[in-house]
Amino acid sequence: MSKYQNNLYGPSVAALAQIATSADQSTVARIIELLEALADDLTVASQEDTDSENQKQADWEQYDSDLDAAIADTERLLESLYSKKASLELSISTAEENLANAQKSKAENEALLDELTNQCAAWKIAYIRTTQERSEELESVDQVTELVTEELVGMEGYLNERVNA
Repeated sequence: MSKYQNNLYGPSVAALAQIATSADQSTVARIIELLEALADDLTVASQEDTDSENQKQADWEQYDSDLDAAIADTERLLESLYSKKASLELSISTAEENLANAQKSKAENEALLDELTNQCAAWKIAYIRTTQERSEELESVDQVTELVTEELVGMEGYLNERVNA
């Protein structure tokens, strides 16, 4: 018996010892039977308490292990999410840079288109003017050709006389 148990049961044992010495044998036998039953019950209760405590300790250790695993999983997930966030932020930054470059290129191309459109319009006006001038020149050449042809027809007799003379 432990020191604690001696202190706890000491007065009861002393009282039982006094009863045992003053009581008859059948009463003492009955008291011993009850004490043995009580001892058996206490042993069973103590074993159940020990088993329960051991089970609770095992449950706690399993819970603690599961909790550690859940924390590790959460930390890995968090690390993965931070990595993905960084990757997405880089993608956003790259997309914004590409957008800015595309907008700049679009503005430059629109300016070039305006410049080329104006140049084409100027060339069209110059072409129309040149075409008009050429048409007028061709009309003049046609008129000169007509005049020369008329003059040559009239000179044909004169030239035939001169060639045959």
